[in-house]
Amino acid sequence: MKLISYKNIAYAALGTLALAACKPKLEQTPISKGKSLDFTKYVAVGNSLTAGFADGGLYRDAQINSYPNFLAGQFKLVGGGDFPQPLFSEAQKNGSGYQQITEWNGSTPVIKPVITELAVTNATTGQLARHEGPNNNLGIPGLRMVEVTNASVAQLNPYFERLLPPLTAKKYTDFVGESNPTFFTCWLGNNDVLGYATRGGDSTGIFVSGQYPISTTGIPGTITATPLFNASTDSLINKLTANGAKGAVATIPDVATIPFVRTVNPAVAAANGGVFPRITFPLASGLTAAQANLAYQLAGFNSPGFTTGSNNYAVYIAGGTVVRQMNPAIDFFLLSGQATLTNPTTGLAAGLGVVRPNPSFNPANPVGPANFPVLANPIADNIVLDRQEVSTIRTATSAFNTKLRSAAQIKGLAIVDADAIFNQIIRDNGIDGVSVNSAFISGGLFSLDGVHLTPKGYAIVANQFIKAINTTYIAQIPLIDVNARNIRGVVFP
Repeated sequence: MKLISYKNIAYAALGTLALAACKPKLEQTPISKGKSLDFTKYVAVGNSLTAGFADGGLYRDAQINSYPNFLAGQFKLVGGGDFPQPLFSEAQKNGSGYQQITEWNGSTPVIKPVITELAVTNATTGQLARHEGPNNNLGIPGLRMVEVTNASVAQLNPYFERLLPPLTAKKYTDFVGESNPTFFTCWLGNNDVLGYATRGGDSTGIFVSGQYPISTTGIPGTITATPLFNASTDSLINKLTANGAKGAVATIPDVATIPFVRTVNPAVAAANGGVFPRITFPLASGLTAAQANLAYQLAGFNSPGFTTGSNNYAVYIAGGTVVRQMNPAIDFFLLSGQATLTNPTTGLAAGLGVVRPNPSFNPANPVGPANFPVLANPIADNIVLDRQEVSTIRTATSAFNTKLRSAAQIKGLAIVDADAIFNQIIRDNGIDGVSVNSAFISGGLFSLDGVHLTPKGYAIVANQFIKAINTTYIAQIPLIDVNARNIRGVVFP
């Protein structure tokens, strides 16, 4: 069970205003599929975001609310064909399992995993019930761009494996090419930086759901090398356009802004009266800043630089034996570390990030490396995304997006600037008349895993694809009225 403390989570209701019946009826905006577009067979290419992954899992309701399925519904209005997806059956509707809010503990939502009606056939490997039949949604949770030409991934990733005949080894590029689309969308590359971000830049960190950890191409917890990303992007786009298909390509948003990264710091501050806590030396025990610094040096770290008076509270491992005082404005506790940080006996309140008592200390013996009153107590590297790691992520994301835009422009494809779109939502608390923001749980955009979107978020993304397609191909495909359809955010009990 996971408890997450957030106060004042409000339910928002949106109303509609009807025009008086006596007013003249305005002509509807004409619709058109635009210049040289054929939506007879629309195919969606991508990773977990394309599959409809949400709340830490892939399940039937989330699949139905995937952005490609929203898109396909609008494409039908201009002559598009059917859009079969690899839906889990009703009997196994909860798919891989996912997280849900089951009740409230005061103002605190209680989040628990859904463990019934699953499609998991092997709990050890994560193998899922195989899908048979037509499928136009080729989103593979966990897939990285660097893996699209690696045939072994087909059997190492259970979400890919379930879409293929038994024991099939197949490159994703070939899998995509065999679908022979008349039109496609491609949103891939997020995982080439996301695995690094969600593990705090440390390969020993926790994989967030949807980042499948087994691969033979590089290390999933690291950022893909730009030349490899570029070559894989060319291979994929060339395969998609080989038969003249038109399409739209989305860029990678800034993963350093997602709730998985940006939620815990404000929660820590809120628990301290709205101010991120600091540490003042000497401590109540009489321990001085110099003694605390010495404890880190005796443990093989550098001195964290504590001084008499007020200091940044938390010391974290910035890599290897390097420690640094945390600046909460530019260093971020990750959602995966919340339980560790809030543990009443071993967490921040008990000295995590500063020092802890040495249980072997004997004041009768001389003080030395093996007998010092306190021990270094840094926060693990894998639950902090620090300023240098954020910079590394943004540098890579910029390079990857440059390649995605270039590859799309060469082929005359529509470009969806996901990075700019998500930044706009964060800045404006909404987009296209839809009130939504990036706050965890209450914002409506992100689901309970803090990484993937809600149905409302996926519908918003679908509209951004439509706008880019309309602009590039001189089309008039109607947007989804997210408000009128009352498309949901996080489900509350």
